[in-house]
Amino acid sequence: MYCHQLAQDLARDLKSHGFVVYLSDNGAGYYGCYTDSTKQRVISFSCHFETTFSGNYKSKRSGTGWRIDPDLYGYYRAMLEQNAPKWATSEDVKYTTLAEYLDLYQSSSKLKEK
Repeated sequence: MYCHQLAQDLARDLKSHGFVVYLSDNGAGYYGCYTDSTKQRVISFSCHFETTFSGNYKSKRSGTGWRIDPDLYGYYRAMLEQNAPKWATSEDVKYTTLAEYLDLYQSSSKLKEK
């Protein structure tokens, strides 16, 4: 119950700052994502024993994202605008849009806009 409430509280806080927020509706409800009105970049988050945030990008060689530095937690705009670290990719980074993110994870996560 704690983790579910943590995710709900985070979603409310993000919305109060003007962000578009999606939470999982697959029974767990402990994770989701947010973006701004452009929907061109996505930050995903997970609320378990602690909250973690990750940036998302498309890559053929180096995964799909990176963990956001905890020093930025709470600075939602700065997290959304953070660039992928150099070690994360050796190619031009194409950040994941909301539409692409939903296309990738919607079937398993059942993300719903809050």
